[in-house]
Formats: sequence, structure tokens, C-alpha cells
Amino acid sequence: MDLPLSGVRILDFGHVATGPFATSLLADFGADVIKVESATAVEPGRRLGPFRPDGPRDPEGSAFFASLNRNKRSAGINLKHPQGVEIALALADRCDAVTENFSVGVMDRLGLGPTRLLERNPRLIYVSMSGLGSGGPRSDWVSFNVVIQALSGLMLATGRPGDPPVAVSNSWADFVAGLHAAVVLAAALARRGRDGQGCWIDLSQYEANVLPLGHLVMAAEGNGHVTGRMGNRSASRVPQGCYPCHGEDTWCVISVGAEEEWQGLVEAIGDPDLLDPRYGALEGRRAHVDQIDARLETWTRQHPARHVETVLQQAGVPAAAVRTNVEVMADLSSFAPSYQTVEHPVIGTMPMLPNPIHFEGAAVRLGRAGPRLGEHTGEVLRELLGTSDAELDHLKSIGALA
Repeated sequence: MDLPLSGVRILDFGHVATGPFATSLLADFGADVIKVESATAVEPGRRLGPFRPDGPRDPEGSAFFASLNRNKRSAGINLKHPQGVEIALALADRCDAVTENFSVGVMDRLGLGPTRLLERNPRLIYVSMSGLGSGGPRSDWVSFNVVIQALSGLMLATGRPGDPPVAVSNSWADFVAGLHAAVVLAAALARRGRDGQGCWIDLSQYEANVLPLGHLVMAAEGNGHVTGRMGNRSASRVPQGCYPCHGEDTWCVISVGAEEEWQGLVEAIGDPDLLDPRYGALEGRRAHVDQIDARLETWTRQHPARHVETVLQQAGVPAAAVRTNVEVMADLSSFAPSYQTVEHPVIGTMPMLPNPIHFEGAAVRLGRAGPRLGEHTGEVLRELLGTSDAELDHLKSIGALA
């Protein structure tokens, strides 16, 4: 069976995380994603690690890039050369979608903005993913992951009371926005299948990151309430926290909501102090959360985190030992059927993280790590534009391909 997006071709101008993550999800489901990049302005994602500890920080050896650009083809095109722009225009004419996550105005200045491309190809779906959208008083702001986390309110909902605001690491805001972009592009393809019309989608990374915090925003709108940082605690689940376990820097998360979960916790750890009738309902546990946490910590410190996890899960209590990145990879290799490793020419053997979506009747495609810069330039231009070898040599000689 063909993958769901087989036959869909995307011209990807994305860089770093937001754009590349969006199109990598679509490539997993069969889209032919052609990544436009250039040696004259190396994609910043290629300079981000991890790199092999025993090798140079080679832009071709970035595991960050190789992971976020899997199953794509790379076309090395110099967009600062007039002929390079003409090649990009011709490729866009033959694509179903164009994606980019530059600052507002960059693509227009290159001559590759949505108005021009949609005039040439009315069926095109053009997805822009700027930090704060193309309109409004802050559209020209310089944004980055941590800036979006600050603007969205996430940083004041993360961390412990009294501590400075804390960002969620690992480009969280970029991945949230990229996921939204993948969904909306797929929706636009479905609509175009009905009416044949392309469109420009103006996605604001800022708004995409406000959306998951909607309940906090609504609280402010309704009563002006500012939600403070609660650390790992919850107003609706008590106890909830990350508790130290036996061993160095080992922890287990425990979260109790329903009354049967509380009963399971009490029975599992066998602490008679927790039988206190004051703790029998949520309101009582909330009022005495410090005492409960102290009793829980006394128990967890006596046991390894995986033991705590096992005992509580068997009792029907939501719990999980906090994994290191090494432990996560070990878990995935046994848990996820689509987990695999591939050979990369610079990195060597590298894992291909599984796509979390299981599409009945169609396995996702995870077979190829991110391409080397310009690896498929000739292939793409021959296939889509009919470019001859002599023409390729000429374009390289004048600097249009890089």
C-alpha cells in the first residue's frame, strides 16, 4: 500500500528546527521533500550537535540535522544568484507545497514570496512559519525558541515557586510550531483535493505556542488571575511530584488523582501515617501536601527508581522513573517496533527515532537519515526540470548551484 502522502512534493526552505521538523513528519508519510540549501550559507541546523565525540564539528556530521531532515532530498541552490532564484521558481512550479520559517520579508526579498509563487502556481500551498506572523505590531521582532516561550507565558508556568522563570529545553517552541505546520499543510492538501485551489498559510509560532496554554489564558481573561509557578505539583492531582530515589540523581514521578489511585498508593507503600482520615479526599490532601510529600519521599529514597515505578504501576498509580537520554534509547529499542538504526556517511551508525503515529495499513518511512548538502541536486534538476549534464556543469560554474 502506498504511503498516505505518496505523490506529494514539497519544496522545503526551512532551517534549524521549526520548518525541518514539520516537513520531516510529512516525509515519514511519503511526501517527497526537497530541501533547498547552499554551501554559501550553510543551514544553521548543520552546525548544531551532537557530533561524533572523536570527530570534527563537520556540518555534514550533525545528528541534529540528520534526524530532523530524514527522508528528504537536498538540492544545493545559491539563492543569492539570479539563476539560482530562477531554478527555485521553476521547482516551485512543479511542487504541491512550499514551506519556510524565515523572518518576515526574507522570502519576498529573495523573489520567492507567496504572492509571486502563487501567481505562477495557483495550486501551490505556501506555508510561512515566522515567529510572530506576517502582520501586527511585532511582526518584525527577532524571535527564537526562548523568546517564544517567554511571550507565550510558558516560562511563568514552568519552574518552582520563587525561582526565576525556566524555559523548557530542546527548542520546545520550535517543535510545537512545526507540529502545527504539518497538520495545517495536510489539511490544506485535503481542501485542495476538493476545490483545486492553493493558498498561503501564515502560521505564527507565537500563537501556536499560546494555544496549548489556553486554559491559563482563559483564567486571566475571566478573572485577571495570574497563574504562578507550581513546580511539579498540580492543583487537581495530589500528591504529584518528582521524588528522589535510592542512588545518585535518580528520581521517580508520581501523580495521584482518582481516589482509587490514592488507595493504591497507600496500600503499595504500606505507610500507616498515610491512613490519616484527613487525607481521604482531594481537599484534605491538598491542605496537607507538604506532610504527604515528606512521607512519600521517605519511602522513595529507600528504593531504586525503577522499583518505585514498577510497584506503583502494578497498584494502578501513575508513576515513571525519570529517564536519562541513554535510558530512553534503550527503552525505545525494545518498545517501539519502528525503531531502527541507519548508516550515515559521517556520523556512522545512528538511531532513527520512531514516528509516534501508527497508520493502519501503511507503515511510516524511516529508512534514510538527513542528506548531505546538495546530495541530490543533479537528481532533482534532471527529474523535475529536465536539466542536462552540460547545463548542470554550466550552472555550477557560474555559482548558481552550491
